[in-house]
Amino acid sequence: AVTTLPGGSASVPSRRLDGPVPLLDRVSDESCVDGTLSAPFLVVVDVEDRGAAAVGECDHFAFRDDVAWVLHDSQLGARRIDDAVARHCAIVTSPRIWPAGYAPVSMGTWGVGLYANDLAADLKTTIASVLRLPLPADEVVTMLVEAEPSLADPADESYTDAWFVVADRLHRYGIDHEPTVQLVRQLIRNGTDLQRKAELGLGAGDLRARGKILDQLQQRLTTPHPKPFKTGSLTKPQAFVVEVGDVVAYPTMEGKSANPYFKDWSSARFTPNGYGAALVAGRGRTFGYLAWYTMAVLDATWSTSPSLDVCMSRRVGELYAGTLSRSHLTRMALDHVGNVEIIALPERTWSGDHPDSAAIHDISIANHLRVPRDVTGENPTLRDLARQPS
Repeated sequence: AVTTLPGGSASVPSRRLDGPVPLLDRVSDESCVDGTLSAPFLVVVDVEDRGAAAVGECDHFAFRDDVAWVLHDSQLGARRIDDAVARHCAIVTSPRIWPAGYAPVSMGTWGVGLYANDLAADLKTTIASVLRLPLPADEVVTMLVEAEPSLADPADESYTDAWFVVADRLHRYGIDHEPTVQLVRQLIRNGTDLQRKAELGLGAGDLRARGKILDQLQQRLTTPHPKPFKTGSLTKPQAFVVEVGDVVAYPTMEGKSANPYFKDWSSARFTPNGYGAALVAGRGRTFGYLAWYTMAVLDATWSTSPSLDVCMSRRVGELYAGTLSRSHLTRMALDHVGNVEIIALPERTWSGDHPDSAAIHDISIANHLRVPRDVTGENPTLRDLARQPS
């Protein structure tokens, strides 16, 4: 039987588990969304299912009610993950759930640090992306408010966290924005943040630690940073490298494209044994500068680069978004097969793979250039979605 933690417990045991984490059967789709996992379980993501999204050997998650949380080894706190990721998990059999090197984490509450929750970590990346643009401070902050809803909603539980991160990062980059500084000082002095953290379950000791961190933030904001980060690497919008309607072919190894983060195929241990193809379904620029693309991969590989006629009869997988620089295009050896007029698009419900998110985090489209496994006879062919030029 699956070992559960005490029902309703808001924390997990701190005993350590040496060696690999034992797994049981998969969590079903239903159990992730209907609340049947009412007590906290520890689960581990199947790296093969997550594919390129997996960062290490595995990520560690826990369920509380019908919400999944990921445990960080470098932070106090937890962050939510979506059900689509949570479905690809297996339950840990032992209550000794901590792999060697992990520290206890309080579940269901924020940590005390400025960056101890997922929103803060994501916002940090967004700020870094916006600061690449040649914009004055007022426009930078306006863009951030438009990109992160919690910054515009004082009732949001993450409102204070978000503004503290904005103030801290602007200071770190040597950018003076007095309205942000004044707002942050007000949120600290009137106790709004500490009150919300108490409501989220932070204990007395953690609240005192949080107060000290906020005092340190206020102190930092009184003087310019002595060694600010550099900003503004873009002077104009990123150029597009492919057109909407392009069908591109690329060498593959076991159905996957080359990893463009390596300078050559030898370094990437990439030995091509076929060709794949994809449709460029859309493109755009986040914040008007950061280029992104959406592509749908065809359900086949070929021994030689396919013609457009051959591609038209193949079925198409779902849309994915990512970035594509000129250097990545070259390293993956993307080749133009032809251009089609798109008359329909595969259905896609965007979540964490939204084009704006891909552009902000600079997630390469290469992560998705692999033969899709879930294509069936219900999927449209390229001919269903596009017309060849007459």
